Amino acid sequence: VNPNGEVVFTNSADSDGYLISIDGTNYTPVVPGSESTSYDYLNQITASAGTRTVYIKSTNTDGDNYEESDPVTVEVTVYTLSVNVNNDEYGTVTSSSINAISGATYTTSDNTLTLSDGRTVTTSKKDAAGYKTTFTGWSSESGTIRQNTTITANYTREESNHFTINSNGGTITETEGWTIDGEEATKGIDSGNAIGSFPEVSKTGYLLAGWNTSEDGTGDAVTEETINNENITVYAQWIE
Repeated sequence: VNPNGEVVFTNSADSDGYLISIDGTNYTPVVPGSESTSYDYLNQITASAGTRTVYIKSTNTDGDNYEESDPVTVEVTVYTLSVNVNNDEYGTVTSSSINAISGATYTTSDNTLTLSDGRTVTTSKKDAAGYKTTFTGWSSESGTIRQNTTITANYTREESNHFTINSNGGTITETEGWTIDGEEATKGIDSGNAIGSFPEVSKTGYLLAGWNTSEDGTGDAVTEETINNENITVYAQWIE
């Protein structure tokens, strides 16, 4: 039994079929190959952790010539691979626990951890308004499982710059990603990024002329393309 859960054995000359079991009672028929047989038994072996015993015995459809053999057994050690996140508020994983056969290997690439038997675990960040969440890597990039093992997906979170608009006497329309409080709306913007689109604002009898860092329009003009590097409030500028 290899670490990928394949049970491989040489065929018997007198047998035209095999039976396989993980508990020695509930056998599954196996169609033999030409000279040797390989059977994927990963799911059954890793159904639980600990010492697992695989049973194999040969059969023959002509009972007069060949009797069902006594089983051959092999013990397999199964360990638990635990996968978590350094902070549950920062990210998630698609599976928190996987049973793996001793000797199985794992590698990581970006946000995916891959076992040599083909199974994968993926981590994803959780966004939070006003913060920048970043995946910084796995606690172990690769290795071989020979004991119960824990691997952690690591994230950091930094407070974003608070960009606030003030309607300056107008009304702000509810907009996804913005938190509205009276005449003001705020969203987080990472340093070095453009502001992007503004919420829709209106004021009866007036047209929006733009945005400015000063309430009276004597400061700096601000547009969607403006790069934001600090906490700042800008004010709507109205014309009749």
